[in-house]
Amino acid sequence: MRFAVLFVCTGNICRSPTAERLLRHRLAARLGPAMPFDVTSAGTGALVGEPIHPDAARLLTRDRIDVEGFAARDLRRSMADSADLILAMTREHRAATARLAPRALPKLFTLREFARVLADNRDAWPTATDPATRAEALLALAGARRGLAGPVDPSADDVPDPYRRSAQVYDEAWTLISAAVDVISAAFTGE
Repeated sequence: MRFAVLFVCTGNICRSPTAERLLRHRLAARLGPAMPFDVTSAGTGALVGEPIHPDAARLLTRDRIDVEGFAARDLRRSMADSADLILAMTREHRAATARLAPRALPKLFTLREFARVLADNRDAWPTATDPATRAEALLALAGARRGLAGPVDPSADDVPDPYRRSAQVYDEAWTLISAAVDVISAAFTGE
């Protein structure tokens, strides 16, 4: 069994490929190259065919994460329909994905929202040893418990867009993405 994770941002050259490559790297480090996860990304207004932005690539390569072979692509309904979990970089991307593929709503979160719900419910993480089975159970858990903590400041769900901004904004986006990916990779692998 395989479990497909799709990250979504705007241009698909900064945030979503950073999250894609980072999650793939962390899962492979914990599970080995035969890990049962397919991790991809797309953009709601992708700069189709472009590589990862140099400032985002700098942060990935600093941590020895491969950036080669990436090409930005537009989000298509078929991608959203076939993903098991969709993690958007902002509430706006989540809404755009839901408009494109309404049936995806139960498996659609912002990256930070999904990580927050998992972290807040760590005591309820499944005990399954198979990572794909764990991921399915974690998705069900997050779906059942999202919103139960009460209102959240909207800024707590978004990863700000660093495109055409300073290196500091890329660093801030990296910090938010990395923290969320840490929670998700630990949850998926049972650590």
